[in-house]
Amino acid sequence: MSTRILCRVDGVTAQTLIHPDNLALGMRGHLEHDADLISVLMQIQSQQRTYVLLDGCPGCLYRRCRPGCRVLLFGRTLRAAGGSPTTLVPITEGLAPRCYTRMALAWPRRHAPMLTADLLHPYPEARLLLHWRHRRLPRPTLTLAALLMVGADGPDPADPLRTAGWWARSLPPACHALWTTPTPRGLFPGTAWRGDPSLLLPQDIHAVTGGTTLLTPDVVQKPAAAAATLAHRRNRTCRTTSHPADPTDLHRLAETESAPDAAVAAIPLLTYAILTAANQAILRGLTIFAAPETATESPASAPSSASTPADSTTSAQAGDDSVLITPPPPPSIWPAGPGTGKSAMNPGDVGMVVERILASETILAGPTPGLSRKRLVALLPEIWKEHTQILLAWCDAAGMLDAPRDPADPWRYARPLILTDPEQIAARLQATAIPSKE
Repeated sequence: MSTRILCRVDGVTAQTLIHPDNLALGMRGHLEHDADLISVLMQIQSQQRTYVLLDGCPGCLYRRCRPGCRVLLFGRTLRAAGGSPTTLVPITEGLAPRCYTRMALAWPRRHAPMLTADLLHPYPEARLLLHWRHRRLPRPTLTLAALLMVGADGPDPADPLRTAGWWARSLPPACHALWTTPTPRGLFPGTAWRGDPSLLLPQDIHAVTGGTTLLTPDVVQKPAAAAATLAHRRNRTCRTTSHPADPTDLHRLAETESAPDAAVAAIPLLTYAILTAANQAILRGLTIFAAPETATESPASAPSSASTPADSTTSAQAGDDSVLITPPPPPSIWPAGPGTGKSAMNPGDVGMVVERILASETILAGPTPGLSRKRLVALLPEIWKEHTQILLAWCDAAGMLDAPRDPADPWRYARPLILTDPEQIAARLQATAIPSKE
């Protein structure tokens, strides 16, 4: 049985994406096998983060994915596109609640460009969501819908979407509760997208603005840049049609097209919200396939034509051994944790628990951030829940947490983290003895 897993994408930005074609090819294969994909870009002041919502397996939350898990396969796609540092980090508690007061739904026009991180720069608080689906009838095609959620500051969320060439419509406050849940909800329905699929990747705002906190609102695309974007997309051979590149195409489309699709235009917003809430089960895919990985034979291990059959067998066996025998892993930076027997925590388990703590939006950036007994219990597997108090005392003794608000009861209130760097936390835990169980 599949489980909806929200994962944070680390190690890749819009500037460091090495092979965007690999990402588009992997996403297209993912979507064509009855699976949808939700891409989320979140901005808080000058920080941006990317999340994806996928159908995973029960082992995803413990970093022990089963063979064929979509999260595992999509992680390989990201590493092929962004390099080895790219990772998917499961978010167990979902996204922290934010003060979004305005929302706008959007659908792409026929030649609309892809939305990027530039769209969020005018807003101190913003979240952009793209919902990709593969529609089979009446003909196979990719569909796309977008949702922009912003705070009280900045322009109306529908304005930059319309300026970017999308059809947008503001949502009334009564519909906001549908999409402010910790786990992002899907958008239904979407309109056809004739280009390549892509993720919403964060942008290094400091590198772009020279260190300023926020960019000035500048979402209007230059006519020459718009023409270059249209020509690049139209000249691609991957399931696109060829049209002449005219710099005035965007302006003519904005004047002539009043709605992305007749079916979408006919749906009132309240009916649209009901359809979205009722079709969450339909929006989940069933299967995804991946080609098995095979080891390539190097010229050194291939037998020569002059060798005897025995030599050939020996060479083949040596080649197999070179694949099977791997060097021992480097020593872990994490210390061993508490417990004995089956409940013992090895260094890798301690590192996994710390990663979950650092990946929790509630602990790091919630309305009342901090580590508490209840929040730590929610992050631990059942076999390690008995070590909750020892782990809290260990983190406190290592100097990871802020001073308690109530010294008589140190864990009455959540205590914010002082350290968020994994290497520094590992060094502190290495130098701190594990407290005894009281």
